[in-house]
Amino acid sequence: MILTRFTDFLNVGTVTLSSSSFPMAVGTSEYVWVSTGRDPNILICCEQGLGDTIQFCRYLPLAAEIAKSVVCCVPDTLRDLLQNSFPSIKFISRQELGNEKFDACEYLLNLPLVFGSGLDDIPYAGRYLKPQRERIELFRDKFNSSSG
Repeated sequence: MILTRFTDFLNVGTVTLSSSSFPMAVGTSEYVWVSTGRDPNILICCEQGLGDTIQFCRYLPLAAEIAKSVVCCVPDTLRDLLQNSFPSIKFISRQELGNEKFDACEYLLNLPLVFGSGLDDIPYAGRYLKPQRERIELFRDKFNSSSG
């Protein structure tokens, strides 16, 4: 399921990525995946707010199924939650972007389009986030003590 239907939309970002000028490519345009005959190393960039990242991260396992590796750049405030929820995906901060090599890049909110998802087939309709047990207990204690 490599997404060759998007080859018509190759753009400056893809060319920039292929020329190893990754930092210049970030934020300049939308990227697409191209069938290379091998498993790509994919960077997923979370370009919107915390709520959108929480809603659309459910698509990350689909990317992991077709890629050699998936690295996702997320806000630091969500990093622990997402790493605990999706252990096969590496989560990094924006400051760490220059330390990784990628074959392709995609925005998180483009994943429904990339996978042809609609309202009838949104992945992981149930619980897909797994908070750390310590965090659950910490917030349970905070809420219980403040409700008195």
